Amino acid sequence: MSRTEYYGIGAYPAESCTLAFPWIFTVNNNARWGNQEGPEEIQLAVSRDLIHWDRPFRTPIIEIGQLDQWDASYHTTAAIGLVTWPLDRFVSADAGSDGGVLTTIPVRHRGDRLEINTATKPDGQLVVELLDAGGRPLEGFPPSEPFTGDDLRHVVRFNGQTDVSTLRGKPITLRFRMKNAELYSFAFRGEERPVSLRKTPEKLRTSQPVKIVCLGDSVTGIYYHTGGRRAYPKMIALALKTAYPQAEVTVINAGISGNTTVDTLNRLQKDVLDHKPDLVTVKFGLNDMVHATIRRADWAGATGGGSIGPGRGEHVADGSTVPRSD
Repeated sequence: MSRTEYYGIGAYPAESCTLAFPWIFTVNNNARWGNQEGPEEIQLAVSRDLIHWDRPFRTPIIEIGQLDQWDASYHTTAAIGLVTWPLDRFVSADAGSDGGVLTTIPVRHRGDRLEINTATKPDGQLVVELLDAGGRPLEGFPPSEPFTGDDLRHVVRFNGQTDVSTLRGKPITLRFRMKNAELYSFAFRGEERPVSLRKTPEKLRTSQPVKIVCLGDSVTGIYYHTGGRRAYPKMIALALKTAYPQAEVTVINAGISGNTTVDTLNRLQKDVLDHKPDLVTVKFGLNDMVHATIRRADWAGATGGGSIGPGRGEHVADGSTVPRSD
């Protein structure tokens, strides 16, 4: 009997939404353990509230390798491998030679400039219009200078100006007029720098002792999810030792099979905070999806709003329901 199962998920916050990569396991034949064998692929999903999810393209976002290759047949976001995309170029809205228009719902922003991630063909272009919530042109903002080319973060210019700070907090609509163009994303940005890890890389570079705790369920704690004989905390230790031969790295495996985020909150002090780690990785997936136990308020209340305790180190979240913080 053929059937499809969700086996896990990896996710990260991206601008105003959360992108996720569900592991789709398709059972298509009988094997050693009965009707429980087949390929697993990674697809794309998106959510704006971590409750309602959309899976618009039910096809692999990472192609399955050939049978004689290491990436054949079975993909997860918990194994050690490398897949790259150009920045934020997972999907796009496209217009052909006849042209097309994309109009957003009203949005509010807190930025100083508008950036677009787009690419055009040689005879293509993209123009942005800023409108009020009723769809009327905003005074002082004529249609943008046409964009042609390929740019991951092109700053839009309106009659030579890039400053859109006067529109902060106001409901505005964006209209994109495109011809032979692909629009991947847009964002209002300011001068702030993106959140990133700071302390741990510096300690690694200067050969100071670094302690990492890997918190999670079986995807963290058990070796077979990596496709080898080592769980991924062990693989992290080996990779860091290769990259920083002089560094003193300790990686603690705090993954317990079957745990949900609620289970883990009950052992947070003993298994994480008492170790006084420099860095904490957090990964949950299938168990929370099955039991539907996580509430965002539970996690935020226990961890000081998303980080693993105020001032206690850095935190990387990689899971279906856990916020990401530095």
